[in-house]
Amino acid sequence: MLYLSVDLGMWMKVEIEGVNVEAIPMVWSDSENAEQGSEKQCAHCSRKVGKTCQWVHVVDGGASVILPDERRLDDSSGDMYWHPIGNTCAKKYFNGFTVKREDIPDLDI
Repeated sequence: MLYLSVDLGMWMKVEIEGVNVEAIPMVWSDSENAEQGSEKQCAHCSRKVGKTCQWVHVVDGGASVILPDERRLDDSSGDMYWHPIGNTCAKKYFNGFTVKREDIPDLDI
């Protein structure tokens, strides 16, 4: 992996099934109140999210978040699909890597 530092955090290149994509590290909430996979909590901080929360596409077994337009990776073995991120965390940690719920293709949760 090639790590590149930018103002918004650590960007990196990851290779997933032979495809190089831009990604950032996923930092999961370590709160004892966290419910992994819940669409009611921010995956990053475990605070309650509202109806206007953002979503990130988590891959690489939960280690990375890829850009929303990297749709060709949806069926990779390490794909953990889409997770909710509160608006504050989206702006602070995942800027450019989030989408609104209605913009996620084939979201079935």
